[in-house]
Amino acid sequence: MQSEREQKDQELTTLLMAGLAGDEAAHHAFLARAASHLRAYLRFKLRGAAEAEDLLQETLIALHTKRHTYDPAYPATAWVYAIARYRLIDHVRKQK
Repeated sequence: MQSEREQKDQELTTLLMAGLAGDEAAHHAFLARAASHLRAYLRFKLRGAAEAEDLLQETLIALHTKRHTYDPAYPATAWVYAIARYRLIDHVRKQK
């Protein structure tokens, strides 16, 4: 029996891989699922909804443009959150 975390990762991985294979609907679904997971993470880190939404949009663009860098040997959630974390770090640096 899979945990909720494993199910989330499997769903994201399946959608990401289908999107990489050319399924546009799966790619859009991947971005929507990733957005729902990242929104709470970014709001917690930034303590502001508007700022978090701006960073979320930047992160989604990065996920879209960097999707060819995904390595299926690793969990999709780790890749998604790594990109979000780097975007967050860049954002914080710009604020200083």
